[in-house]
Amino acid sequence: MTTSYDDYAYDEYMSELGREEELRRAIEEISIENVSWYLGTFGDALEGRVRGLIKEAKELCDLGYSGASLLLSASALELVIRYFVLKPLVSGTFLKDIWADLLVDKLVSGQSWRDRELLPLIAEEWGIDLTSIKLSNGVEAWTLFKSELVRKRNDFVHKGEPVQPECSERGIECAQVLFDGLLTSIARKFRFGWPESGVWHKPAPGTGGRFYQPCDPFQ
Repeated sequence: MTTSYDDYAYDEYMSELGREEELRRAIEEISIENVSWYLGTFGDALEGRVRGLIKEAKELCDLGYSGASLLLSASALELVIRYFVLKPLVSGTFLKDIWADLLVDKLVSGQSWRDRELLPLIAEEWGIDLTSIKLSNGVEAWTLFKSELVRKRNDFVHKGEPVQPECSERGIECAQVLFDGLLTSIARKFRFGWPESGVWHKPAPGTGGRFYQPCDPFQ
């Protein structure tokens, strides 16, 4: 079994990062300014991409393409996790972009359940209650995504396993409620006017926050 340079660098970095308590302390010292700049600059473009994926997932589900629909729902949610939660928060804590990019890639790659557990840790430290974000049937959205939807998406992509319509419907709802729940909590935490304003480059009224120049992080 070979080990890539990225795997080696990641392992070295995580060994330097140390135990969970050290990560907690790092999160507590996060740069609010860095996080706010990231969200205010890229939030509008990122939101447009996520909403576009969810819209297409709904259209594919209506047409009976359940597997493709689930694939887009999972992709939408991974964009939310990667670029609205992990990337801005991790970038605000770990100042070197190369390490932030590598760590975020590992967190959402599905290679290790321990990596995925960092999302609830970050959410907890910033007062985001993942367990409170639920589907209409009362199921916790994050638990469903992590334990079922990712597996079914992977089985569809890598094994050609069929996806049932109800699964694609759950995927759409899961992506939507986590999108709304996570982003609303983050916007409140960093004093943005979203969702009321409909944009990320404007601060919430009366907070004294700054305006940002919207950009697309992929262009």
